[in-house]
Amino acid sequence: MGDSPMCLDGASVCACESRASRPCHATYMGESPMPLDPPNRGFRVQMPRGLLRGFFTCLLFVSCHYKKKNLTPLADLPIATFSANLIATFSIAMFSAITFNAFAIFITSLISDFSMTHHFNPFFFESPAARQAFTDREELAARLVAFMRQRGRRMLVHGLRRMGKTSLILNAGRISKENLVFVDVSTATNLNEVARNLLLAAPREEESLLLKLFRLAQKHFSSVTLGAGGIQLTGELRPDEGPKNLQSVLTYLNDRAGAEDKPLTICLDEFQDLRLLGGERIDWQIRGIIQHFENVNFIFAGSDYRLVKWMTEPNAAFFNQLQMMEVGPIDTSLLVKWMAGRAKIGGLAAFPFGQDIVEMAGPRTGDIIRLAMSCFELAAAGETPAGQVAAKAFDLVTFSEKTYEFSSRWHDCSLVQRAVLRAIALGFAPTAAETVRKFELGTTSTAHSALKTLLKRQILTRDIEGEIKFDSPFFSHWCATQGARP
Repeated sequence: MGDSPMCLDGASVCACESRASRPCHATYMGESPMPLDPPNRGFRVQMPRGLLRGFFTCLLFVSCHYKKKNLTPLADLPIATFSANLIATFSIAMFSAITFNAFAIFITSLISDFSMTHHFNPFFFESPAARQAFTDREELAARLVAFMRQRGRRMLVHGLRRMGKTSLILNAGRISKENLVFVDVSTATNLNEVARNLLLAAPREEESLLLKLFRLAQKHFSSVTLGAGGIQLTGELRPDEGPKNLQSVLTYLNDRAGAEDKPLTICLDEFQDLRLLGGERIDWQIRGIIQHFENVNFIFAGSDYRLVKWMTEPNAAFFNQLQMMEVGPIDTSLLVKWMAGRAKIGGLAAFPFGQDIVEMAGPRTGDIIRLAMSCFELAAAGETPAGQVAAKAFDLVTFSEKTYEFSSRWHDCSLVQRAVLRAIALGFAPTAAETVRKFELGTTSTAHSALKTLLKRQILTRDIEGEIKFDSPFFSHWCATQGARP
């Protein structure tokens, strides 16, 4: 072996003359050099020292106690008594040492935790924004608050999907502190469900008016009970009486608002879906029901690009009878600033991806926040160069989070519809002669028919200028790359 260094038991303890002054660079069995001190060696050294400290401290304490109380000195005690005291002292010493070391380990780990940066993702797209995550809708919110504090008003709130309409309305209701009955029509399968959901969403009746309101409910409903949850409908509602039951619920809520002498606002979100449930004349039926209501405000909200036409054209039921509110894109500079502030709350000092996020995700707030969430995760991990974070996050959402959804949607489309989607994703006009030839769409009328179906399914949508675009920027990216990561 000569002067070659040796390692014992896997610890880099060298037999060379430099072991006391330099770290060992020898390897063991061809592996990387082992550390000079195994991770648990410090604890092994500390424990005996802790025991000794605890032992002598307790011994000194006991000696002082004996001296102060004029008790027999320890040295003069009988052997049995001295042994018993010694065992007790040693036990206390052991307990003190273990406690001392456990406390030291706890403090060390606490300091370590505080010295590390912890991140939590502050971007949420899954549900309507809470007030902490609400931004740049002050003017619209103030207008809605004033609306909710009046009576007998009607408003149409419209805008693209995922633009923040629901968050805006719910936050305005919270700010106004007035009663808001919010129902998402798209979750119902018939008008009876809409009627039931309206009653369930209504605030609890005041105790002092409970009996009066119960008698009022009995005038409108054939089967109603007064229980712990307030006034409730009982029994099955006849399927063929959906419009009638909806009328009964709306009339009751108007009468109740009058009895309570409080403003009440009813919001029917995704209002366009009422046509699926009640037919194309349902808006005329709604108008006939509510036209004489004086106590209730109505908000009709929706994202279908045809909704404004349905509600405001000269032959529409509510022509010239609605206040109008469009929920459009938030100013890019404000969004960038807001995202940086949210990221800072989540533990990231810098978040320079806001501009890229808005450019990739488009104008819809929900898409922007979804992409911001993925960007935050990548930035917090610290493994992706800053210049690549937004693009990588966009790919992650498209090809990881939503790939099965997009694949299913793609296979639900006909071959011509797929070709139209591919053409639009690649920047071609869907019904142009060149597009029809290049993508083998057959004829222009075939392309028009496919386009109409895709618009009806809201896979595609028209913007305010009439330009056809994908509803989802992520699905557009998926179609452009044939569902494969570029």
